[in-house]
Amino acid sequence: MSETSADQHTAARRALAQSERRYRALVEGSLQGITIWSARGLLFANQRMAALLGRSVEELLAMSADEVRALVHPDGRAVVQRRIRERFERKPVPQRRADSHAGHGPARSCGTRPVPPSAPSRHGAASAVFEAELRRTDGRTVGVEFNNRETTAGGVRYMLTVARDMTERLKVQVAVRAGRRRLQELSRGLMGAQERERAPIAREHHDQVGQELTAIKLQLQPLAERPGTEGTARVADAIRMTEAVLEKVRTLSFDLRPSALDEIGLRAALRSYAGHQARLGRLTVRLRLGEPPRAIAKEVETACFRIAQEAITNVIRHARARRLVVSLRRIRRGIELVVHDDGIGVAEGSDDHDAGLGLVGMQERAHLVGGTGTVESPNGGGTRIRATFPTTGARAAAR
Repeated sequence: MSETSADQHTAARRALAQSERRYRALVEGSLQGITIWSARGLLFANQRMAALLGRSVEELLAMSADEVRALVHPDGRAVVQRRIRERFERKPVPQRRADSHAGHGPARSCGTRPVPPSAPSRHGAASAVFEAELRRTDGRTVGVEFNNRETTAGGVRYMLTVARDMTERLKVQVAVRAGRRRLQELSRGLMGAQERERAPIAREHHDQVGQELTAIKLQLQPLAERPGTEGTARVADAIRMTEAVLEKVRTLSFDLRPSALDEIGLRAALRSYAGHQARLGRLTVRLRLGEPPRAIAKEVETACFRIAQEAITNVIRHARARRLVVSLRRIRRGIELVVHDDGIGVAEGSDDHDAGLGLVGMQERAHLVGGTGTVESPNGGGTRIRATFPTTGARAAAR
């Protein structure tokens, strides 16, 4: 070998060693756990992977295949085994089938959860991404997202696995869900308290103030009917003012808490309110009110009525509609309310703040009792508000 060739060979070896050192530093310094597998078992694990499991790298590499499988939570163990077996015991599969296996494998509530696969690697195989729970030496479990990618070197198939610690993210998700549940319970309690406070105020307005105004009107009417009496015109004006105030009191009482809702039910309350508002808003109203189930929870009745009330109010204030359809019907395990008008519809990006808040409020009110709410602008024009409710309410529906 010539001196030049020897120098070139030495330089190549140094470059290779330097490249290997850089590679090892990169892998060992990674914030993700990295492992390399072959059909014989675990070949390599970095420090981060060992730290995730509370073990040393030497302990991991000394483990048998059964001991490594035992690190996976029992609920997800079968899925992980199946994924490894698919990689090493089967022939490489076409892209579509690889995607299918990666994205639609069995999912457990505690174990593994499939995640949509990433793009195929340069070797032609798609990476399999899923989540699993691993058990540490101290008995704790750690949520990990695995990204498995297959490669081939020297005719041997290997699987490179990158593991990302999901513990903190899962904790945040649990905290967010718990906070949302507490917020919903608080909102449900506030709405219930609001309805309880409204009921006696509505009765007082309807029974006491309304009756007193009616009595004043009856006392004024004989004076207005006396011909030639001085001040007859003023008395007639006073009667009209009294009638206007009486109408406002009745509307306020109905808005606070319609007595029909407590006395004769949801159907009658909807009929009464829709008819009353139609007269005020000069709307043509069509009612399709089926008989709701008898065993309907009070909170569901109230939510359904309040959503209809808000929807009809929005139609009068914002929609510029001429016709309104209100329907109530039974569905499987619940009821469905639909309020449909022929107005200007809900424009995307509309700057009508009050209308927008009203729509959001309706959806939230439905959700609080275990239902759903949607707002649509059909091709034929107008707005369709649809809300569905379980007859038993949110607490019973959740059990």
